[in-house]
Amino acid sequence: MALTVAVGDILSVRAWTVLDEQAAVNTWNYVVSVVTGGGITDQDLATQWDTLNGSPFYQFLMPPDAEYRGVQVYFMKRSGFLPSPSVSIAGAHVGVTGTTCLPRGSASILKYATVDRGPGGRGRIFLPFVSGDYAAANGRPTTAHDVLVNSFASGLLSPFVITSGGNSATFVWGLFKRRTNPKTLSAAITAESADKFGQLHKRGDYGKANASPI
Repeated sequence: MALTVAVGDILSVRAWTVLDEQAAVNTWNYVVSVVTGGGITDQDLATQWDTLNGSPFYQFLMPPDAEYRGVQVYFMKRSGFLPSPSVSIAGAHVGVTGTTCLPRGSASILKYATVDRGPGGRGRIFLPFVSGDYAAANGRPTTAHDVLVNSFASGLLSPFVITSGGNSATFVWGLFKRRTNPKTLSAAITAESADKFGQLHKRGDYGKANASPI
């Protein structure tokens, strides 16, 4: 059931990708900063993020044997009960770059920082199932890889505004702090490719098989 968002709500966009028996998820957290009209829902965020952010980025990050499945959106903080996730698969798409994938435990790294100082004000996202075309001869990411990730990161830094009829809501991406009471989100102010590949062994050939829920 889609529910309208309110200022101060925190929502989690979880983007799912799959390669063979391994599924991977990237989590992008948003706080609602402005609401006009009160008619924008968590389902609207799922649909719009999926088609405008998720599909355009992940399909070009991955080769054709990997697939972007879509997103789930959860309320992480809300006045009232917390519903089941909203789902969008409208942007589902196989990868379109190159023909082979880097080893499945390898991942691009998108790093970001918030207004908060110190390690607690920084974060990173391990982007999965990267096309082998994005690895240079020395094993580092190519310029084309960094251009793709940096363009995506730049878009995330801009407030994500959804409008429908006379309604609108503005979502700001950042670092969710679940251990604070009440839960808070610090807005990201910088984001870019770390210009390196990382390793997540649970996504590798010897990791436990993970299933995508969508």
